[in-house]
Amino acid sequence: MEQQDIEEIVECLPKSRTKFYYFRDRYALMLLSYFIGSGMNIHDIRKSKFKKLLEKPAVKELLQKTGRKSITPGDLSSFWPSEYHCYLVTLGAWGGKGGGTRFYKQTSRPGWNLVLQLNFSAQHNASYTNLIKPQHTQPFESSCHPISKKEGEYTLAWARIDLDLEADEALIEEIQTDWIRLALRSRRYVSRHGDPAKMDKRRVPRYIRGLGCDERALNKYIDNELKPHMAIWEEAVLMSSIWFLKEEIGISTIYYHTFDFGCELKRIDGEHRPPRSLYTKLPKRFCFERTSRSPDFLKRKSNRRSTGLITKGEDHFYALTV
Repeated sequence: MEQQDIEEIVECLPKSRTKFYYFRDRYALMLLSYFIGSGMNIHDIRKSKFKKLLEKPAVKELLQKTGRKSITPGDLSSFWPSEYHCYLVTLGAWGGKGGGTRFYKQTSRPGWNLVLQLNFSAQHNASYTNLIKPQHTQPFESSCHPISKKEGEYTLAWARIDLDLEADEALIEEIQTDWIRLALRSRRYVSRHGDPAKMDKRRVPRYIRGLGCDERALNKYIDNELKPHMAIWEEAVLMSSIWFLKEEIGISTIYYHTFDFGCELKRIDGEHRPPRSLYTKLPKRFCFERTSRSPDFLKRKSNRRSTGLITKGEDHFYALTV
């Protein structure tokens, strides 16, 4: 994408705070609502690729409550458990010009990605500040990644997205969380080395320098405040991306990288490779299917090497139509 395209998308969206509510398996309810239109017989859903969603606990509970042989979008949107999370969605940009930049930035073609940031609620932030007492820097953030830069907003996870409005296509380049990874890394470090307050802050990793708490408070934060988000973050950021693309931008065809081809296309190797499950198990849970098709915009704006890889005709991508 061009940076101007991202600026236009951001400018067209509501300026008020965009909230996204999520609970475990809500993606199944939302994907089904996109698929069934005004309503559908359960028997017909079972003959589709979305049949696996009917087995999710939230959907099974809903079907038991309705007791009907069909389901409507109203049924699906009315289901709310007693516990759920509120996230703040913000947008950003990631990328740059120049052929070599795209490999450093891990984009599939030269240019820019739109970034959807899923940020914690004010309730979480109050508990985090009270327990962790961050010192000068936020210990669980990586400033070189596409997180929200606004003061007081802490990014749980983000998705990088490339898209073409005219072609009605989008590619989810990456989903990732620094916050959970660095919080767990901090706990391991403190468990081995002792009280952070007694450490020489000049000789410890950045994620320890930012801690203003003891081991007890760190464990309390992770076990009581962060753990619920650890169980759902990947679902929440992927579903919020699909929701955003469909309902806010109007894109219905969404591609997702496969693990090996995505790494090959973006030249990601060694320790920089992402967790494999995010590009194998996660898209399958969301009913993405392997396809020999690929986003047309990658063929138009890629170099010769990339174009050769993309046009081999193999199942290099996942695709989902919503």
